[in-house]
Amino acid sequence: MNKNIEKELKKIISKLFSCPENKIMPTSGPIKGDIEKWDSFGNLELILLVKKKMKIKFSSNQINQINNYKKLVKEVYKAHDKRN
Repeated sequence: MNKNIEKELKKIISKLFSCPENKIMPTSGPIKGDIEKWDSFGNLELILLVKKKMKIKFSSNQINQINNYKKLVKEVYKAHDKRN
């Protein structure tokens, strides 16, 4: 299940930001700026899209923590575990 979540997240990011999946690294995000379209507004759009597609919820504290791919994965796992 874990690899499936990570694979799905990479697909979502790739499609949203028009970048190849292999360019998405653990530190990729709006702070690093290595993915051109992934800025602060893009980050919010990504979080909302992930919530919708994966049918999960994030607290405002979790949303504040998500500023790169690695942290997104971590928070998705937490939200997914709460759902199950």
